[in-house]
Amino acid sequence: MDQERRQQASDMPWDGPSSRAHISRTQGTRERAMRVTKWKEPSTLPEPEPRPGLVHRWIRISALNNADNLNAHNQLTQGWTPCRMEDYSELHLEVDPSDNRFAAQGNVVTGGLMLCCMPEEVAQQRIDHYENMNRNQIRGIDAHYLRENDARMPLLRPDRKLSTTYGRG
Repeated sequence: MDQERRQQASDMPWDGPSSRAHISRTQGTRERAMRVTKWKEPSTLPEPEPRPGLVHRWIRISALNNADNLNAHNQLTQGWTPCRMEDYSELHLEVDPSDNRFAAQGNVVTGGLMLCCMPEEVAQQRIDHYENMNRNQIRGIDAHYLRENDARMPLLRPDRKLSTTYGRG
């Protein structure tokens, strides 16, 4: 039997040492074909997938385990509507319904914050309103400052441009 094996082995062509050198696991490292992933800043709040026509925002419903009903009421009257947990299953949140009344209603709640949404058109109207309010306040401040202007010693007009320089000069 051993002779048969030797005969078969001798009949096989032998072309010298293998072209691939064998390296033990301790001597070499194996490179893995890994997909390069980018680092992203960790977030304590999950971001919902964007939905066309909607703007999302987390609103405060409690602080230090005390319900903040006034803030929740103000945000809801401005047009924010709570998002339902079954509509946002991609967030993978574990919600305890006994935690607060908003969670018990099936809304997306975590860490005293509730996910709300608003139509983009209404959100843009809201942004425009607050920008207009800000412009009016600045105009009022400027008018109050410039009313004490005197031709003998004129006040400088407020300059709203900011510039940053680094180093000298």
